[in-house]
Amino acid sequence: MWAAARGRVPTSSPIYAANPLSVRGVINLAGPIDMTANISGYETLCGDTVITNLLGGTPSAVPERYADVSAAKLLPIGIPQVVFIGEHEDFVPRPFAEAYVRAAARAADPVRLFVLLRAGHFELASPRASTWSAVKSAIRSLLDGKLPADGAGTHR
Repeated sequence: MWAAARGRVPTSSPIYAANPLSVRGVINLAGPIDMTANISGYETLCGDTVITNLLGGTPSAVPERYADVSAAKLLPIGIPQVVFIGEHEDFVPRPFAEAYVRAAARAADPVRLFVLLRAGHFELASPRASTWSAVKSAIRSLLDGKLPADGAGTHR
């Protein structure tokens, strides 16, 4: 998500790049969208202070860093985005994904949300899981320059 949003990082930011990587579309497999949200949840499940270590402090200590890497704070991104979340997701609470999709749509970004039944966090990225056909289909749609036809729904 951040690579896709990087073109929106302010020029005053230390991580600003004049010509960031051009991204045609995003497939988010239950990844963080707003780095300030659910930090304790991510870090508890990961068993390490992964977010605060990566960003060099908490959101209150280095708020500009969190603003510069949170796709939710950099909307509109201006490219198609597909957000997948499992029905039994532990890492990224479903309301966070739903809120992001609503915000991206309000910002006129092309975006879809898919909630995959009987899936948790790790099944989304496994080509051997039953969820992979939906992910593969979304990838193919983005490669064709389109969003998948059925978003914001629940799929088996």
